Amino acid sequence: MHVSKRKKILLFIDSLVGGGAQRQILTLARCLHDSGYDVSVLTYRNEEQLRYLLDEKNIEHHVIEKKSKLDLLFIFRLYKYFKVIDPDCMISYLNTPNLWGRLAGRMAGIKKIITSERNLDIDKSRVRIVLEKLIFRLSSCIVVNANAIKSLLIEKGIPADKIQVIYNGLDLQYFKPVPLPEAEHFRASYGVLKADRLFLLPGRIMAQKNHLSLIRAVLTRVDVFKSAKLIFVGNEFDKKIKKDLVGLLAGTEIEGRVIFAGPQTDMPLVYSAADFVVLPSLWEGLPNVVIEAMACFKPVVVTDVADNAYIVRDSVDGFVVPAADDSKLADVLERCMAMEDKDISSMSQSARNRAEELFGIDKFLASYERLINS
Repeated sequence: MHVSKRKKILLFIDSLVGGGAQRQILTLARCLHDSGYDVSVLTYRNEEQLRYLLDEKNIEHHVIEKKSKLDLLFIFRLYKYFKVIDPDCMISYLNTPNLWGRLAGRMAGIKKIITSERNLDIDKSRVRIVLEKLIFRLSSCIVVNANAIKSLLIEKGIPADKIQVIYNGLDLQYFKPVPLPEAEHFRASYGVLKADRLFLLPGRIMAQKNHLSLIRAVLTRVDVFKSAKLIFVGNEFDKKIKKDLVGLLAGTEIEGRVIFAGPQTDMPLVYSAADFVVLPSLWEGLPNVVIEAMACFKPVVVTDVADNAYIVRDSVDGFVVPAADDSKLADVLERCMAMEDKDISSMSQSARNRAEELFGIDKFLASYERLINS
């Protein structure tokens, strides 16, 4: 879809830190820019881990600092900024941008405001539910990235016709395997042997991603996992959980086989180096790392939360286990250890095919363009 008028689109999120929602909104920014829209990105925290994704396209990034949790003057700073740039449409991701963007945006006269719920954790806060029921009318549309989130919002009283499901978009030309020597070099740089089976958990260290479950599962059967190594890739978001992980590993047979690799920028390289990607989340929206790994021909092990059981066909593209069940997770990881190379290869191809079927960038962009131009 091509635009006859160069519409001005403002995308609003908390920061440019390397999280899933941040990467998705920057993917959207780049796609809209390439389609001829005048795109800018607004954040309220000056964290620029992903800034290069905007710089590559010369997309403007502006920061309006939010000085505290209840910074009531923040709404007026937003209002003044909105009046100056006067966007045709504002798209916000995450709870705080959704709230303040709607309030200040309507005050400033923005006619089309598209907000987005990206996670099933909305029902963990009664305040969030009450606020959403009070102000959902300020949104022209609420985009969710999983049918499970839509069902939850409807259950909480948000009209179904206000909600649009748009699965995350994926650049399938970028997320693909790297040459084998590069992947082997990455493994070797962390002391992973060719004969080792490498399980990758890509996600910020925080309660939601449930790193502890993976460690507990492996500890129940250390003999089975003698040739396995685990690598954690992502920001150390929760220092207490990192401390708990280190404490759980201390003195065990697997302590030296768990790698804390921190955040990485070249994720296709990281996925390509792994044998399996594991995400034992307690809750999710639509986890980017799962579909990115599938696009890179990697079988995935996920918990049955949100739409995971639809995205990942059990025993076809990977494995689906119940959430918070260390024993069932250990069962599946043991199956992964026992799989022959030809079976892993077949599952890898199925994973890539599934990613192409559901998450092409063209479908993602077209869905947003329909909302913008309707």
